[in-house]
Amino acid sequence: MTFKTNCSMNRIIQKPTAISSLYTIFVILIPYFSKFASGVSGLQLSDIILVCFWVCALVQIRDIRLDKNMLIIPLLTFIIISTIDMLFVNNQSELFDVCVRLARFAFYILSVAVLSSALFNVDKAMKWIEVIGYVFTGYLFLQYISYFVFGYTLRGNFGILNLYISEYESVDYALVYSSHFFRPTSLLLEPAHYARYMLLALAVSLYNPRHTKFMMTAVVFTIGIIASTSSIGLLLVILIWFYYLFGSKKKVQKKRLGKIALTTVVLMPVIYLILVRTNTITNVIDRLLYFGEYSIYISRLSGYLNFFSEGIWRILFGYGFGYYSGLWQSGLVIVLYGTGVIGASVLIVNLISLYRHSRSALVRTVLLTYGGLLLGDDTLLSVITILYLSFVVCRKTIEREECNEGSLLIG
Repeated sequence: MTFKTNCSMNRIIQKPTAISSLYTIFVILIPYFSKFASGVSGLQLSDIILVCFWVCALVQIRDIRLDKNMLIIPLLTFIIISTIDMLFVNNQSELFDVCVRLARFAFYILSVAVLSSALFNVDKAMKWIEVIGYVFTGYLFLQYISYFVFGYTLRGNFGILNLYISEYESVDYALVYSSHFFRPTSLLLEPAHYARYMLLALAVSLYNPRHTKFMMTAVVFTIGIIASTSSIGLLLVILIWFYYLFGSKKKVQKKRLGKIALTTVVLMPVIYLILVRTNTITNVIDRLLYFGEYSIYISRLSGYLNFFSEGIWRILFGYGFGYYSGLWQSGLVIVLYGTGVIGASVLIVNLISLYRHSRSALVRTVLLTYGGLLLGDDTLLSVITILYLSFVVCRKTIEREECNEGSLLIG
């Protein structure tokens, strides 16, 4: 077995092998598997399955290639800065937390750079993410029907396996909804978890060459994201559609607007029943326009504001990757507190470089969405990172497919 680095990813071969198919389906379902406990303390079920794929890959794949553009440089930067930070840490518990979170992030990034670059079949992935997207969205619509028609709260967990975060098992959702408003989770744990999965599914559906006439899938997924009442989901839906419509030539824009208009008219009854009749649109807009003490903006900005009130050393180098400040932290705030402005700058430059060097409209949309999630969501240390970056690591394959289609290639 040889181990090589592959900077340009010029040789990506999509082989429909059994392990490749299984790995691709697993990655598409990884957010669902991640909600379950594995039986091993500190590890999710998805972590254990991922380890199994590592074992299979090391045994079966002779020529393993590492795509070092996939956040490897930021990872090494995080390790170096965190090692320096930990020399000044006396709290053993804090030291342990930093090591565990850094190891988890390294595990996820290396899984993308090695496993996904070798095993992730993007053709199968584009099909499966839409199938699972329909399953998740269909169940979310079922939750709406159950709650508003029958007055019954349909949970997203069936109790077959224990949840990784056990507190969710005892949540009285009916009580929560009665004191606030209805916020369905689909088959995941949080509305935001559903939204960040569906944002990727939406991006794939928009650039899927199989959707030639109608945009049924994209519009249905958009309705689902709005219906989840996730604020970050709504903001990034706007970003994705804006990029899709105005990031192309005027001739293409007109065709796309025509498809959207036609599909929206067809789905108008669903839009009315799910988003209007239930006051979902009103609730989402009210949530976005609320700027009080408990607004989404205060909770997300507080981490940034508190970080920049630290001393100059901490602003530059942080406390060690994975340090918890006591406040809710988005992905970028985690990097800032962990490795300071230096670490955050390396990460941002790497993502911008990936964006600039990609000629794929889909990959650029994925990177824009992932960047938005880093700003306002705790995606960074979640397995959803593996799913998003698996599409990015296959950028050359996607570019070739878009090139064959003719009109989707950028630049």
